[in-house]
Amino acid sequence: MEWEYKKPIDEKRIREVEMELGVHFPKSFFDCVLKNNAGRPKTKILFDLGNEKEKVFGNLFNFNEDEDHFSFLEAHEVLIGEHKAPIELVPFADDPAGNFICFDYRTLVAGEPIVVFYYHERDEDNIKKIADSFSLFLDMLYEPRD
Repeated sequence: MEWEYKKPIDEKRIREVEMELGVHFPKSFFDCVLKNNAGRPKTKILFDLGNEKEKVFGNLFNFNEDEDHFSFLEAHEVLIGEHKAPIELVPFADDPAGNFICFDYRTLVAGEPIVVFYYHERDEDNIKKIADSFSLFLDMLYEPRD
């Protein structure tokens, strides 16, 4: 998958965000963000969520605070503040409808958080598991089969 609109980031900034949130990001995510911070796929990229097919992957959130893009920490504040989501949900990307793709640190598989989808307009049943890890989530992404 090729990415566009990437913003430079260094390891130090990613580690600062980890410290602020009290989490440790999976290596596969760390490596992805180091290369593609605030980026989005060049082509439309989809994933399936159970019976819901062809959910669209939007943008990775920006680890930099001084940019125009929605920052990683701002996304977390919105999720736990406005939406009252559990603090252990850490959003790292969105979809075009404003939903969040998150790590769920309440559930670890082989030491890594699972990846979940957070429906921002639902009051109930608003968290759905996507994958057991970020690597498996990346493996699920695909281009439309037009």
